[in-house]
Amino acid sequence: SAFQFPGRDLSFNATLNEPTSFGSINASVGGTYPLPRSLSDTNNGVYTDQLANGVGRFNFVATLGATAGPVLGRAQLSHSGGYPILNDPTQAYVGSFNTVSLFFSLDLEKLGVRKATELTLNVDNLFDKLYFTPDADSYANLGALPSKGREWRMTLSRKF
Repeated sequence: SAFQFPGRDLSFNATLNEPTSFGSINASVGGTYPLPRSLSDTNNGVYTDQLANGVGRFNFVATLGATAGPVLGRAQLSHSGGYPILNDPTQAYVGSFNTVSLFFSLDLEKLGVRKATELTLNVDNLFDKLYFTPDADSYANLGALPSKGREWRMTLSRKF
């Protein structure tokens, strides 16, 4: 477990890994809460809030997983806090949102099928949640982009 105060954010992280008769169970949670950030571009005493536009106030990721022989599975909940959008006449605020993702892996070496080979399946945004994130280009303070929706990935990897 950890609690940090690096000067600009309150951060936390806690992990658990518990051996079981079948393998292990693991869990973790970590997040940040940005502290107020006022900045004056000049020495005139006028300060602006650097978090007033496009910055969520509380974000965290929580995971729960297990291993059993050659199989590993994990579910992840990601929370993004809502944030204001300034200078946009069509939208003033983006609400908070949660997404769930799944990860599974199968170690084919442990099954005796193929040495140093693993099959994985990822499902991001499992429930196909529509959410918006700040535009990442030079106009980041002016808008938000819609999520990409549910995404499935299957990977077969081999180590050499």
